[in-house]
Amino acid sequence: MTYGGEGAKNTAALIPELLADGIRVLVYGGNADFLVPPVRYLEWMSKLDSVFKEEFRVAPILPWATTKNNVTAGVVKAAGGKITSAGNFTYVSAFEAGHMMPHDQPEAALYMFKRWLDNRSLVEMSEEDE
Repeated sequence: MTYGGEGAKNTAALIPELLADGIRVLVYGGNADFLVPPVRYLEWMSKLDSVFKEEFRVAPILPWATTKNNVTAGVVKAAGGKITSAGNFTYVSAFEAGHMMPHDQPEAALYMFKRWLDNRSLVEMSEEDE
């Protein structure tokens, strides 16, 4: 892909404006991602000068589980929104997954994407989930 000018580009500078305009941002990956280790995601997200900078910096990292098997699937850290929402600036990591998290953990990835699109928290369960 890099031969056609389609290499990776740093788009982090665009995120503060998106967040300020009310666009929700999800950053996800696997805990075994050696290309972009999870600590790097958390590092730049915590330092990003956005409307959620301080809230994200102090937000706890919480475990999340899929409802199918109730096994902890990974961790999530979010800022913005209500406790029952997916957050406006959200980091999600899935256990036993690498750079291609949806390939490595398809059940967890599908659950994460569905919750994100419905703007529902990964950690707060509702009666619908049971």
